[in-house]
Amino acid sequence: NYLKGNWYVKGNWYAKENRYLKGNSYVKGNWYVKGNRYVKGNRYVKGNRYLRGRGNWYVKGNLYVKGNRYVKENRYLKGNWYAKGNRYLRGR
Repeated sequence: NYLKGNWYVKGNWYAKENRYLKGNSYVKGNWYVKGNRYVKGNRYVKGNRYLRGRGNWYVKGNLYVKGNRYVKENRYLKGNWYAKGNRYLRGR
């Protein structure tokens, strides 16, 4: 249901449980996370807001990553982005 534990997405940022994304770091693909938004251990993207990217997808609450394994719930990442290098997001 949620992002948890020690996982990371290949690219230029990583998120660990209860750790913040660093400054202007971004995820390879067509979007980036700005400012002090962050991903917490067992919660979703800060403020329950959508992160709108240049692609055709958004992140809301719980999310689902296309490619390999995924964190499943109600929403998923659409567009040109996916977890690279056969990595996956761990979920329950």
